[in-house]
Amino acid sequence: MPLKGESKYSNIDKEVAFLYYYQLGESRSLKDVSKKFEAPMWLIKKWSQDDKWAEKISKDDDLIKEAKGFEKKAGLLYTSKLAVYSLCKQIIDDPNARAGDKLKAAEYLMEIGKGNSDLKEKLKIAIKVENLEEAIKRLKDLGIKTIV
Repeated sequence: MPLKGESKYSNIDKEVAFLYYYQLGESRSLKDVSKKFEAPMWLIKKWSQDDKWAEKISKDDDLIKEAKGFEKKAGLLYTSKLAVYSLCKQIIDDPNARAGDKLKAAEYLMEIGKGNSDLKEKLKIAIKVENLEEAIKRLKDLGIKTIV
């Protein structure tokens, strides 16, 4: 029920007053709303209490902080994926890297959608060759003759 004198200000939309209050940011005050809408302070305070302006703003601020936190995490995740992607590319392009390491790098790139299945197959073959060469070297070190 409107208070005495409240109907005099019925031309002021309470939602518009709230939105104005909200957009004032951290420096917001009911006094500023009162001045803007040329309404008495008691009325703005009543609207603020009745419609729980402070609670609404607090909830919105919490949601905004949470969203910014997610945005930051997403940015860090994106940055770390870029770093790992770059590292994987370096491993694959390094002529001295082991084929097994190259395969792991290729598999990771496949997981994040940046890989090439043809590259992965070539690296699997390289591992077999590398392992074969390593086995032949060990046999020769042991003095065992090999066919190859």
